[in-house]
Amino acid sequence: MKSKVDDSLDTRIVRLVLRILLALGTLISERSISSAEDFSCIEPVTKQRQYRIVGGADADPAQWPFLVGIFAPNFGQPFCGGSLINRQWVVTAAHCVDVSAGGFDTSISVRQSAPNGQPRGAESQVARVIRHPEYMSSEEKNDVALLRLVTPLNIETSKIAVLATTDTENTWSGVSACAAVAGWGLTVQRSGLPGHLKAVNVPIVSQQDCRAAYTPAHDIQAKAHICAGYMPGGKDSCFGDSGGPLIVRAGPTGALLVGIVSFGDGCARPNHPGVYTRVSSYADWIYSTVERNR
Repeated sequence: MKSKVDDSLDTRIVRLVLRILLALGTLISERSISSAEDFSCIEPVTKQRQYRIVGGADADPAQWPFLVGIFAPNFGQPFCGGSLINRQWVVTAAHCVDVSAGGFDTSISVRQSAPNGQPRGAESQVARVIRHPEYMSSEEKNDVALLRLVTPLNIETSKIAVLATTDTENTWSGVSACAAVAGWGLTVQRSGLPGHLKAVNVPIVSQQDCRAAYTPAHDIQAKAHICAGYMPGGKDSCFGDSGGPLIVRAGPTGALLVGIVSFGDGCARPNHPGVYTRVSSYADWIYSTVERNR
């Protein structure tokens, strides 16, 4: 679905929401889940089984202090998510801030979660948007961007999302490792406030299985993409907004950012796990960009 720069705000919002919903799907699957499939995600720190949360479940905002919602001007709901990597910088998906793809690159703001789980916490306008220089929406690669905030948000260093590196990814987020994704979801309705923050656990999927699932429609590449979800399908895999975090509960802050919600062919469909931007491949670009733009 094409978007035009001179579209009205309402039209751009609806088009962006529909684009993301088409990418992520609607969390609906007709496939039943057997009791043997009700759990298979092993949390990497405690080694405990994490039950599948069908359709997503209310999340404790205190467990997601780095998560922000991204807002367009005069619109009451976040159109994408992002992760604080320090008090003044947010990492998100490039397609969220790509005008040609229906996104916004000016006059946007971010808000943290309020204690009640709604995205009504501390707010800051975005001073600058920096998309990856090799991002191309048509190729679904390099889908990463940085937002520099006007006002630093209040978050302790011990609670930010830590960018995965190749070493930490290999240590904590190998195939079948339990990851988690969270967000406020999306709606085209303009009345009411977004619901409570939701989260779901999903296991990391092998590159081989992910490529097999998406070939030939999509070119899944190990450098650009990391995949997570349940290959049998179900209502629970792939819940969250574009640009939001895929984390494993590991590393110095307990929130190792391994992926950024990018796209998928439907959501929770059999043999179609969610596709995320692989953070470890872009950590050097993120760090160097932040350093150059202090």
